[in-house]
Amino acid sequence: MKQLPKAQKGTAAILFVMLIPALFGVLALSIEGSRYLQTQARISDVAEVAGLALAAHNSDNQATNEAIVERFVEALVPDAHDEVNIHIVRLSCEEVEGCGTPGAFDDKGTRFSEYQLSITTSHDSWFPKSEVNPTGFADVVDVSGNAVARKYQGEAIDVVFVADFSGSMNYDWNGQTKISRLKEVMVDVAEELERTTADRIEEKNTVGLVPYNFWTTKPGSTCYQTHLASLYPSSDPQRIEQNWVLHQETVDTLWDEKPGCIGYTTQYKTLALNSDVSNFETEIEAMWANSGTASFEGLISGAQLAATGDNPRRLIVILSDGVDWNPHPWYRRWHMTQLINSGLCDEIRTTLDAQITSFGKEVQSKIAVIGLDYDVEADPNLASCAGSDNVFTASDMDEVSSKLLELITEEIGRLYDRNY
Repeated sequence: MKQLPKAQKGTAAILFVMLIPALFGVLALSIEGSRYLQTQARISDVAEVAGLALAAHNSDNQATNEAIVERFVEALVPDAHDEVNIHIVRLSCEEVEGCGTPGAFDDKGTRFSEYQLSITTSHDSWFPKSEVNPTGFADVVDVSGNAVARKYQGEAIDVVFVADFSGSMNYDWNGQTKISRLKEVMVDVAEELERTTADRIEEKNTVGLVPYNFWTTKPGSTCYQTHLASLYPSSDPQRIEQNWVLHQETVDTLWDEKPGCIGYTTQYKTLALNSDVSNFETEIEAMWANSGTASFEGLISGAQLAATGDNPRRLIVILSDGVDWNPHPWYRRWHMTQLINSGLCDEIRTTLDAQITSFGKEVQSKIAVIGLDYDVEADPNLASCAGSDNVFTASDMDEVSSKLLELITEEIGRLYDRNY
């Protein structure tokens, strides 16, 4: 076999040494490139998750929104520089062409707020470009991701609080009287209802209030009223015998205003449905609780108030801390049972659901009950009236607030398109 000339010895070694930088560059490029591809995917995921969080929070405060996004970046992209470039654009429905128009984005023309989010993070390269590594990345590389999320507002809603103002609402519950804390919760929810449709020209959320104990007040009046049809219409409805009430006639005429007054009060008054809640807190703060409990009086007044609304969703929510009175001579719990058996709650839902709004939309109504410091789910009257799925027992007022917002809110939000 012919041997290679001695002059060619070591040529392969020289070639290998000359290729080391190139091989290192290819290795570094593949490692760093994979890293930034993964980072790109992670940033895109962060943009989507943060976009949904923005839609869920639905705030128009830029600083608040940026803080939400920053927390997601810190948690999910730990190798990014502290300074993150965040760009958020919040658009109301009126600022998105076609929003609210049937057929533009969906068949119903559902309204929404839109959040356009872009995130750019900076990262130190592991193998930056140099004489040894000419194919490397820059010392600092920016990686971006973006997403668009929408907070679908659903249909506007008319909410009627049917609030227990009986004497037991003055009792302490977790360090505060039930009535004082309930007032705060109703004000907070009313303000949230106003805020979520503030940018609409029409079809705004509204809120109304029906306080009750044994009776309610006629709208716009301090007149105590009863909705019971009686065998003794010209006298006080407090009767010794149980059967002084005409239950079926009460149901058949529940939409009719009853004449006369039981008496007059400065204790509370009914507040009509309104999208402007600026006076709601002032009005409700002046009210106080006393006397016994007759939830059917509040429910019937609440139904009549809900019937004056013009939104496609109607919610009547009873907020009570105890069952109706039943001792002689009141028998209110017994009367409630007879009224439910006569079709009271079904008549309310059927009549409201048959309405058509001035915008040509069908109405969907719901009766819900939230028990304040008592097991309302074990109350056969209210559970039967609202249905077991719409009856809730709260352990504190924060839970009352959360349940109210859950009943009112239809959707949190959804992604529209990652690349807008």
